[in-house]
Amino acid sequence: MSTSRPGAHEARLELGRRLRAIRTAAKLDGRTLASRLGWPASKVSKLQLGRQIPTVDDLRARATACTLSTPGDVVGWLQARYEENPPPLAQDERLPVKFRSAYAVEALSGGSDVVWAYWQQEAGPRFVHLAAVCCPNRVWPSIPCPSP
Repeated sequence: MSTSRPGAHEARLELGRRLRAIRTAAKLDGRTLASRLGWPASKVSKLQLGRQIPTVDDLRARATACTLSTPGDVVGWLQARYEENPPPLAQDERLPVKFRSAYAVEALSGGSDVVWAYWQQEAGPRFVHLAAVCCPNRVWPSIPCPSP
């Protein structure tokens, strides 16, 4: 008899898929990420396949290693996630992705965060929230960055 909660396996698989998407958006292969983190490549693989549960420290280290460093890279990531989870056509027509993208580049270049959020109905009602948090010290060096 399994001691894991129902849905725990699916949640680990979904987390693994998201970790892989973040790594690929940062244009890193698994070995390069492992090397940056001082981990064996097998750990990156196990986390992405849902075979190992990451610690909070693992997630923090990985997030720092996969940080996107230019507004263009961040907007590319936002656009890819937007295309994977598109809003209903009527919502998209209100603010097309090209305008969202142009605004995001301007905001990130100025040291501001960017959030795209909308309701999606196709796979059942859910709220999609895409966010890019800018490290302020890239624009204002006197403000400490929250990540190491």
